[in-house]
Amino acid sequence: MDTGQLYEQLQPKLREIRNYLIRLGASSSDAEDIVQETVYKAFLYIDSIENGKFSAWLYKVAINHLEMTKMIKKAKRKSTIRSVVISLMVTVFVLFGAMIGNVQLVNWSSSRAMNDEWMMEEISGPNLAGTGYTDEQGLLSGILEFHKVKVIEGVPIPWPSKKVDYQVIPFFAFAALGGSSTEPGITLPDAEMKKEGYEYTRAYNSANGQRKMLFYIPQVDYNGKILNDLSLLQDMDQNKLVEMAISFDRDYTLSELKQMIPGGLTQTWYWVDT
Repeated sequence: MDTGQLYEQLQPKLREIRNYLIRLGASSSDAEDIVQETVYKAFLYIDSIENGKFSAWLYKVAINHLEMTKMIKKAKRKSTIRSVVISLMVTVFVLFGAMIGNVQLVNWSSSRAMNDEWMMEEISGPNLAGTGYTDEQGLLSGILEFHKVKVIEGVPIPWPSKKVDYQVIPFFAFAALGGSSTEPGITLPDAEMKKEGYEYTRAYNSANGQRKMLFYIPQVDYNGKILNDLSLLQDMDQNKLVEMAISFDRDYTLSELKQMIPGGLTQTWYWVDT
């Protein structure tokens, strides 16, 4: 009998084995694969199978194959679960570490930006005093907002807050470390100044609408267009306090300035050659 005829004769038995495997819990596809593997082994060992035990041999091989398949699937399932658990644990630890690292790095950058701003204020913020700040931290960057007042003879005057962007990595897309800053201000066109040929306009405090001080650099040619508000002092109430910037025509030493400035004026700040 050739293999083709034998295979045809085995079909009823193979269907019976297939249905039996499904009842034992195998899926249809697994049962079909096991049956095909059983047939392949039957053709390999057909000469060694005892007469009258061929059907039992087929069942035994199929059941052993099913148990092996279950063991392999169980092992794969355990391996998959273990891999998922390990991956989740690693992910949690990595995310936690990244969060801690981000907080540490951002705090370091924030402190650096804050110190830079305070040092800059010491040399460029006449009569300014800080009243607090807010720090909005994000991923490798943040925004500091400094709240300030200007103190004139002990009287606090509202002043615009200043925002400073900072970041951990210089030149990163989020912000510029300790340098990118915004300070609200108002610049309005002045018809009289424009008429007289001034190439600049006055700046005003966005918090209270008062004029901001303006300093002139001796080495810059302003084409003779320099504002002088000293005459306004004559019309002011003597009980009023005023902050005024005085610019000079050239460089002077501190001792020379003290001799030039009249008595009775409170000198709180000098802009040196920077």
